[in-house]
Amino acid sequence: MAFTFDASPRALIAERRAQFTALGLPASIADSVASRVGDELWDDEPTSWVHEWSAEAAAAQARGDLLVASLCFGIAKYPCLGNDAHAHAYAEQLRTYLKASTSFPLKFERRILGVQYHGETTPVAIHTYRRPGGSSEVPVVLMLGGVDTWKMDIHQSILEAAAHMDVIVVGLDGPGVGESKVASRPDGDLIFAGVAEQVRGLGNGRVGAVAWSFGATWAVKLALRSEVDAAVAIGGPVEAAFDLAAISTWPNGMAGIMGNSLHRDRPFSGPRETADALSRFKLSAQGLLGDWGSDPTPLLLANGADDPYVPAIDTTMFEDRPNTVVRLEPDATHCAAEKSKDINPWAFAWLESRLA
Repeated sequence: MAFTFDASPRALIAERRAQFTALGLPASIADSVASRVGDELWDDEPTSWVHEWSAEAAAAQARGDLLVASLCFGIAKYPCLGNDAHAHAYAEQLRTYLKASTSFPLKFERRILGVQYHGETTPVAIHTYRRPGGSSEVPVVLMLGGVDTWKMDIHQSILEAAAHMDVIVVGLDGPGVGESKVASRPDGDLIFAGVAEQVRGLGNGRVGAVAWSFGATWAVKLALRSEVDAAVAIGGPVEAAFDLAAISTWPNGMAGIMGNSLHRDRPFSGPRETADALSRFKLSAQGLLGDWGSDPTPLLLANGADDPYVPAIDTTMFEDRPNTVVRLEPDATHCAAEKSKDINPWAFAWLESRLA
């Protein structure tokens, strides 16, 4: 249940360079790959996306920098596991990440939880991070990336969160991506609700969430359904992003990325079929818009004003919701990656105050 699709490696680097460097990739590596990469996204041959990023990963591993190696393998598997070459790169990312974990500044543990979903138990891999010697009487914060950027990819953000907040961080993947065994469905937030319930006991019983891109879609839903005590959602598509008008302008293979998360075995025939399939993810289709209540779960939403995937209205539509902070950052694109050094500490400070 995977497929490949057309997307330009050069365009991907141009679009995502700010994101990759914000996640910890040295700019020199991004520039080096950009100078060598050709037009092939999927095959593992010289000048292809997988080959060139994997070569940088191997070089980093040879010099003992396992975390950079893991990050490069993570980019090699980007944007999804559409074929064996990308799946192999992802396996290498996990291998090098776990080897690197012995040198993390945080106490790291990997667990597999069993979560009930659609009448069955699905395994959910979680990574927990604690301050060494820290108290267990602190909140737990779920952290997840998007449909193409997963729990190990956001390692730098996890470290930043732990530096700014006295919390236990739990990194995990969304349904349909990473180590998830189930397809992405509109009610995928039920999986996170199940995880939240199981990890409450790791801390003082308070649980928050921080998420980016499609992960932020789940964070918004967790807040709207009061499954967490506070949530931060950065760059989340929730409504207009799933309209035909928006989907028709999505660049760089995003429809193929989304299709893979749905566990399809072929690309969508075009924007209309894509919009029809994704319309079920709209909050309005799930009856979650409009009736906020007088004291809803605290929610912070932010994004770049120039996001090519998520229209501004998907962020600003929450401005009249109580207990809600909205920030649309000018001169910034998807998830305001260009302004992450400013937005992330601000969002973390807000979340910590709401979980106190």
